[in-house]
Amino acid sequence: MKSVKQILLLIFMGISFHSMSQPEGYTPLTGTAKADIEKKITIASQKISSLQCRFIQKRTSILFVGEAVSKGLLFYKTPNSLCWEYTEPVSSLFIFHHENMYLKDEKGVVSSPNRMFKQLGNFIVSAINGKGLVSNDNFKTDYYTNEKDKNTAWIKLTPVSKRVKEIYSFILIKISTIDYLASEIIMEETSGDKTTIILLDKKLNTNIPESRFSIN
Repeated sequence: MKSVKQILLLIFMGISFHSMSQPEGYTPLTGTAKADIEKKITIASQKISSLQCRFIQKRTSILFVGEAVSKGLLFYKTPNSLCWEYTEPVSSLFIFHHENMYLKDEKGVVSSPNRMFKQLGNFIVSAINGKGLVSNDNFKTDYYTNEKDKNTAWIKLTPVSKRVKEIYSFILIKISTIDYLASEIIMEETSGDKTTIILLDKKLNTNIPESRFSIN
């Protein structure tokens, strides 16, 4: 269960950030440029009916030395079905389907998440379908681009609600300006812990059976 909790108390390293700074080498978008990227993200998200990919999760914590690495599979289907499955180093499962959420640990024990887990599950879904990247009441959204790397943009979500501020310093999402899909997510927690998730081999709009979103 610990590995599932880590992903929910995140979410996508390579660039050094500080809570009030901007990505090194990147400049913030304002005005029409900001409106343009928001529009493109919205249009791209509307074309997603499903997404599946592999992920690598890297977590650093002030409580231990080194980096904890986990691997697994992600399945998403509109409007709000999510299966986050860890396969290494242990098996565990998080499912969000038709407003219901379930956690299944490596021993096969199934439990229902609390309210905070549900809110985080909703955020994960909104990050995938793009809605949480353009408009989110819990965060201030900033976009950054680099003239030397026009195929990449960063989105920085800075908490504005008191509840979220207690958990996160900021969340960073790296997207491709070709398909406007996330490829990396970084969650910096107020505790000093950090989780990085890299999404690999993304496949869009393929058939995902309903059984993928069942806890059985």
